[in-house]
Amino acid sequence: MASEWTRNQVLDRIRPRAGRGDRKILEVFTQETGRGERKITRAEAKRIAYAARDGRQVTEREDACLQTILGYQGITPEAKRYLHRFARMSRAYRGERDIWPMSDTLERQKIQVIQGASRIPVQFTLPDKPYRVYKFETFNRIAKLLSAGLITLFRYKGKSHGVYHSKADCLMFDYHGREAHEKNATIIHEATHAVQDVLDWDGDRGHTEAASHLTQAVWLRVHGKPLEGRLAQPGIGDIARQIHQHIASVRDRNQVLTFRISSTGYQGIRKVLKTAYRIEEPAAKKSGDTL
Repeated sequence: MASEWTRNQVLDRIRPRAGRGDRKILEVFTQETGRGERKITRAEAKRIAYAARDGRQVTEREDACLQTILGYQGITPEAKRYLHRFARMSRAYRGERDIWPMSDTLERQKIQVIQGASRIPVQFTLPDKPYRVYKFETFNRIAKLLSAGLITLFRYKGKSHGVYHSKADCLMFDYHGREAHEKNATIIHEATHAVQDVLDWDGDRGHTEAASHLTQAVWLRVHGKPLEGRLAQPGIGDIARQIHQHIASVRDRNQVLTFRISSTGYQGIRKVLKTAYRIEEPAAKKSGDTL
């Protein structure tokens, strides 16, 4: 949508059909733009998104209101991207996931978690795509994209703990009733999917989930946290523990350790994930891989 409407034109389009939720959005928009044609930055866009939530899911009428504001000539590209993605996710998951903006403080905390993971001196490959090297240092690139607003963070309440939406470049996390280390490990899992997307690494779900579960498990082990659920099972847990033992045994902290996951090890990971993700096990291959 082209940004072409003045402040008054936006107000004229919203006021005649304003319901309760629309009035909250209208109030914030009016406050943030003042009496002139003040710019709407990402900070103001986030406040508008909070107004759209107003304690419940975004309705179709409120979504229409947001679409009108996206046509405001004073909205910055960063604000437009944020508000467009919020509206898109709210629309896509209406009735399934409850989408919320994420506070600036929480955003910074989660970006710091991803930046911290980039310092883990490990990279690994999976046997079905041995040319694809998963490097923890690549998480720094994801952190920069998040800081620049090119990938957007939201929080939500839904069935799964986290989601990376590749078509909309959005990372979403459920922050209800879990320990801090579990939430942060989920961030690493979903950030791995962001890496796959940014590097244009396709692959079946068995491959993408094997990589994300393994990075998640290694992160937990490095931070001295227990592996639970699927991560604790031998297919994933044993490999994560071996990698952590190698990290702990190396004196040179600048040395990056490379691990080639064996076909047997890879089959073990996929077997653990098979039921949850409906993954087919790959055909067995002979391999000289190490883990």
